[in-house]
Amino acid sequence: MNPINTEIQNAKHVLEIGGGVGRNLPIIMETTNAHYHMVDPNDKMREYFWEIQDKKYMDRVTLYKTFNELPEDVFMDFVLVTFVFQHIGFRPSIDNMNVADITLEAMNHTRDGAIWFVLEHEREEIWQERWMKLCGITPSVYYKPGGNHAGGGTIPYPEFESMIHRGNDNNLIIFKETK
Repeated sequence: MNPINTEIQNAKHVLEIGGGVGRNLPIIMETTNAHYHMVDPNDKMREYFWEIQDKKYMDRVTLYKTFNELPEDVFMDFVLVTFVFQHIGFRPSIDNMNVADITLEAMNHTRDGAIWFVLEHEREEIWQERWMKLCGITPSVYYKPGGNHAGGGTIPYPEFESMIHRGNDNNLIIFKETK
């Protein structure tokens, strides 16, 4: 049902922002031949990643603490953010990045036309419209359960399990980056 699903499946490099212990890794490994790059500043998450994930993926996975560690000659085709930005919004402590800062930094490591898949809610703060404006994002899909839908026409996304297991108010944003 994703209008850009083929491009995601053909990705060579996937970046997950705040991937934690890698709960999205199996679906990425099973549906792409991509190398998975994860940036997560939480040392404990990265420490336990391989205790939870199947080591058969190790040759296609690299974990990083910061964006500065990403290889300069590799550009991401697909960026995944699930249930991370909602906790950061525009309220981080002085020394930390807000969602726009994180997104713009990640965009330094993406190719033109990179696909972003963002699944987040706005319970703690209304941040998504501001974030999209500051980052120059025009979503192909912007699905807000029970709310307005941007991106044109009827959104073909039923409320599927991955959107409602943490509540039924998670918003799906898919966009293709243009540089």
